[in-house]
Amino acid sequence: MTELSAFVDVPLSKTAPAGARRVVESILRAWGFTDDSWLKAANVVVSELVTQAVEHAGGSVGGIHLQTVHDQVVVTAVDRSTTPPQRRQPDHHDHAIAVLEAMSLRWGAGDYPSGTRMWVQLIPHPPQRAAWREVQRG
Repeated sequence: MTELSAFVDVPLSKTAPAGARRVVESILRAWGFTDDSWLKAANVVVSELVTQAVEHAGGSVGGIHLQTVHDQVVVTAVDRSTTPPQRRQPDHHDHAIAVLEAMSLRWGAGDYPSGTRMWVQLIPHPPQRAAWREVQRG
């Protein structure tokens, strides 16, 4: 079984979503996730998670954790808010949960020792990654 994980510190700033997207994409590419459409969707999810923390959790992002088992990736963001995210009717200002639901298999949120942990299970990566793993073994 192939399992990888990484933790990314996210600086507290308005550029946090863009920085997190770049680092997460680099990590995912290094792990063999190379499908551009899939990576764009992953970037949107990362951006929404970090933006949610920056805008709605008082601007305090604890970091992003990536975990993969085979072709499945879970992205987790930790912030220092004591109020977990809730599903609301989306509008042009607050649509993060609707975006996460549309671009993932499932998501969840819960208490964390110093705030809230929100996780998203991404749609599985296309099968080409399996071929990449075979090349690496050869």
